[in-house]
Amino acid sequence: MAEVFEIDLDSYEVSDIQKYISDVKIRIKDGDIIENLMHSGYRNNGKYIWWKGKVCELSDDPDDYGTLPRYVQISDENGFTPYHWIDVIDHNSYIWFSKEILERLVFDEKNEAQTKFAGEIYTFKWVGDSKPNVMDRKCCFFTDAKNNIIYAY
Repeated sequence: MAEVFEIDLDSYEVSDIQKYISDVKIRIKDGDIIENLMHSGYRNNGKYIWWKGKVCELSDDPDDYGTLPRYVQISDENGFTPYHWIDVIDHNSYIWFSKEILERLVFDEKNEAQTKFAGEIYTFKWVGDSKPNVMDRKCCFFTDAKNNIIYAY
């Protein structure tokens, strides 16, 4: 699960937030969320993500209330699971799978696929109208074994 680091800074500027985090030496890691309490309170306002040593803004595509940027992907390399940002990024559960993970999602006749994230096996069920082919689609809608909706691009 991503950690949320709360700060109080009267600025929207990413460079100011980056400097603040550097100055106070917060121990932050890729995928963690920074919430600027001076500007938060509604959905994802005032929330940023830490990625590759930098403060990054959330994306406004496909949800203008804020989603993970496309370059923040679940991959074998980083060990994130589909639930890493649940209850941390509000209003949606859009996630981005790396190409190697998408290639592993092979759906059976029941439109189900299994794959492993961080040592755990997850089962996905395709919720689309046509036969699933995740490599040819812009957006894939899945439910997991607990019927949690996961939107994967």
